[in-house]
Amino acid sequence: MRFLARAAECMLQQYPQVKFHIFSGNGQAVTDQLESGLLDFGLLFEPSDNTKYSYISLPTADRWGLLMRKDSTLASHDGIRQQDLGQIPLLLSRQVRFDNEFSGWSSFSEHELHVVGTYNLLFNASLFVSEGCGYALCLDRIINLTEDSNLVFKPLVPKIRTRVNLVWKSNRHF
Repeated sequence: MRFLARAAECMLQQYPQVKFHIFSGNGQAVTDQLESGLLDFGLLFEPSDNTKYSYISLPTADRWGLLMRKDSTLASHDGIRQQDLGQIPLLLSRQVRFDNEFSGWSSFSEHELHVVGTYNLLFNASLFVSEGCGYALCLDRIINLTEDSNLVFKPLVPKIRTRVNLVWKSNRHF
């Protein structure tokens, strides 16, 4: 989002009358809004089905890891390895299929993990993590982790990165 916000700021300098209406949701919500004409553009994390859309791959990639409390035993680790996932309580994104996205990284299937819940927006999951309800498997830099936050992000090792595409309906005229 920061990459997009920087592009929007440049656009506003050239075209000060432009208005932005930001909608946050998971991939399904974004594509539903695109299909209904309520959104002009959307950001979709790979893997995504872009066959219905024109798209540009953004020149950034986000890394996967665990969002956890600073007082967690895993918080002292440099990174999270598959054996660390063992039986810890996990919150998984509803749009991520663990068996697909993490098949090359982990020998676990989603059914072998201790999944205590799912989320569609990481901010909401971060509140559950903050209250001690588990660890959120998520992308970095979505939650703003300040010094006074009781949360910390630890990347998966070996690292897994996900690319983001800016998509729009192919037949859409602006």
